[in-house]
Amino acid sequence: MTKRLTVFLTFIIVVLVASNLYLALKPPEVVHVVEYVTPPKYPIVIEDFIGREITIYKPPTRIVSCAPSITEIVSALNLTSQIVGLDDFSDFPPIILELKSQGKIASVGGVTTLNIEKIAQLNPDLVLVYAGLQRKFIP
Repeated sequence: MTKRLTVFLTFIIVVLVASNLYLALKPPEVVHVVEYVTPPKYPIVIEDFIGREITIYKPPTRIVSCAPSITEIVSALNLTSQIVGLDDFSDFPPIILELKSQGKIASVGGVTTLNIEKIAQLNPDLVLVYAGLQRKFIP
């Protein structure tokens, strides 16, 4: 019985080692990523989460982001340099913390305790808030 078990376990080990070697030595798949970035045509008409139609007439140059998830999306769109105001909890990507500490980006309060007067003082072209706050702050 023990000889059979030894042979079986040896077989399993050989199969595992062989499959790992195959995967390790297999050349990586080459994936070609082609990006086609077409700048949007303005004006852009969108509908917000409470059903209002919003028209954006030109690319925003002064953005206030009022939630960490929104800040990450704005940064992923390569618009970090246009951010002039942030909520207190936005800390990613790392450049955000650096710009906040240098005073290049103003704090506009917490996600649910936004300072509307501070936001207005920043004279933003675009203020982005998560859908749950629209009814609280925006008429």
